[in-house]
Amino acid sequence: MLAAVPAAAHSFGFSVSGTPACLTIGETTWRMTDGRADMTVRIDATSPNVAIQLVDTPDEADFVFADDGDTLSACRDRGTKSVKIDPAASAPDLVMAFTTGSADYRVYARSNRLSPETAAALYAASQAHRAPVRNTSIR
Repeated sequence: MLAAVPAAAHSFGFSVSGTPACLTIGETTWRMTDGRADMTVRIDATSPNVAIQLVDTPDEADFVFADDGDTLSACRDRGTKSVKIDPAASAPDLVMAFTTGSADYRVYARSNRLSPETAAALYAASQAHRAPVRNTSIR
């Protein structure tokens, strides 16, 4: 079983099949990749555009991702954008940081297949594409 729930009303699905993970919001599916990507994310606390707080309970979250490890269906191919986490990217499309303080997004993730950091990066990339990313100071 898999559940992905945003606090705001979005129409989307989240699927993990084999190695790639994907998140569908509206007409776009965001898929993790190790190769060439449409959006590159660097996780770097020194100069983030977006701050993410990983929270302990679903009630605290803006976005909830949970799975029980069952086999899931494949990601859809239409409208797919790829996301790569690259800690060495010199010109990433998005720089995010994890914080325990003020955050742009609060994410709860419990998965047998996907790290909370990966789920958060995929969600942040999908949200950054929807609206311009603003500069964020981490306190």
